[in-house]
Amino acid sequence: MDLSLKENHLQLKSLLSENADRVAGFIGAGCSAILNIPLWDDLLIELNNNFKYYPSKEALVNSIAVDGHSKVASNIKSAAVNSNEKYYEILDKTTKQRSCYYSSLHISLVRLFKTLLTTNYDNSLELALDNLKEINNNYNYVKQTAGKIDLFGLGTQRNIFHLHGDNDNHNFVLTYETYEEQYKNTASGVATLIREVFKSFNIVFIGFSFNDSFFVKFLENSESIIHKEKILVNGAHFCIYSDDILKKTFTPTELIDQFRLNITTLLAENILVETQESNPKEFYFNTATAEMISNNQSIDDEQKKIIIGLIKKIENNQEKIELFRRLNINLITYDKADHIRIEDILKELSSAKEFYADTYVE
Repeated sequence: MDLSLKENHLQLKSLLSENADRVAGFIGAGCSAILNIPLWDDLLIELNNNFKYYPSKEALVNSIAVDGHSKVASNIKSAAVNSNEKYYEILDKTTKQRSCYYSSLHISLVRLFKTLLTTNYDNSLELALDNLKEINNNYNYVKQTAGKIDLFGLGTQRNIFHLHGDNDNHNFVLTYETYEEQYKNTASGVATLIREVFKSFNIVFIGFSFNDSFFVKFLENSESIIHKEKILVNGAHFCIYSDDILKKTFTPTELIDQFRLNITTLLAENILVETQESNPKEFYFNTATAEMISNNQSIDDEQKKIIIGLIKKIENNQEKIELFRRLNINLITYDKADHIRIEDILKELSSAKEFYADTYVE
């Protein structure tokens, strides 16, 4: 962990120690992946398999890249216009837990954060709290969902806010139109809640990809308004994210064994560059050559696809890091895609509360 990442970790731990009630958890789809609930791309693919708006998975994925998830969701729903009952039946079934009701990660989340916001539809957080409530009534909570959000008790009582609806109410915020209802209407409960939490809480984003362009734009607009009005209580927010977001270089083993790339050819074509300071050797892609790759006769089509994908991923990660800077979000990383490390971070942070001393019963 480099110095800045360590400082971010210590800063969050200090905030939890000083006033944990003003630190809110913002939970994304990554926290429910272990329950075998599909991420957004896979959810749309599953819906499209049933209603066939897009002729293929590749066409759907390409459309997501151009139009965004919510517009693709609207298109698929338009193909289900005469099958509404089937559409909601599939959506309900697809977004429910498939492997277990909740995980140890969900237990850690509900024990650490009194205020939880989530874009997930499943009820794993509630089920985790129900389990804890059996041994301690301090885990009583209020569940709120899109269209029925009230800020009463914010920061004092336990709240789970389902920003994009939930399975129980079948009020899924998925299509472009439903997004507009929540985010373009500045008086909606969701919009009001996010602005209030953003200005008066320290937010910790967990399992959140920041790939939702509609939502990210709303966050940026909200942050801009808050700073102009100078009403921010404490501008520090945090994101617990895989350290893959920082990756820019690759070892020979990764390039050869994992991606099956020909290092010699790529160096000769100036697509790959060897770093000067690393020992052992590491390489990075010359992104300036990305447009030339498709016309390069020395590289086969499969390798071209892999290289372009890696370059695009690195560029997307850099854009996210810049987004975090604009939104005042400090990065805390865990190793690769090992989600169990998120639990390790939460448990270590929880020591700031003397291991949940305010609510824990032996």
